[in-house]
Amino acid sequence: MIFKNQIKLDLPVFLNLDEFADIHNLNGTECNAVIQAPTARESFMTSGSHIADDGISGMSVFVHCRSEDLPELPHQGNVFILDGEPYTVNQCIEEDGLASIELRAETRGFV
Repeated sequence: MIFKNQIKLDLPVFLNLDEFADIHNLNGTECNAVIQAPTARESFMTSGSHIADDGISGMSVFVHCRSEDLPELPHQGNVFILDGEPYTVNQCIEEDGLASIELRAETRGFV
């Protein structure tokens, strides 16, 4: 079996509510998704937190869902509402039926 075909077959396991996923509201669409919100230590170690020159800081959140569950894939710079909270799309990668969206939440002050 080709690896890419196996990935497609494994998506239902990865996005299963009894395994890794939960139901989330992604830009008004309810679907199974895995949300990764790195801890402060993980963010520091991977530079996942960010502080701009103007003192605005924030954290990255990663959303993984089936690309076909979203009406459209978001683009960099778009506002994306995750469970009622606004974020800015840093990047969105779609591969083999899985959408991986990196979101940034901005806050005033330092992390």
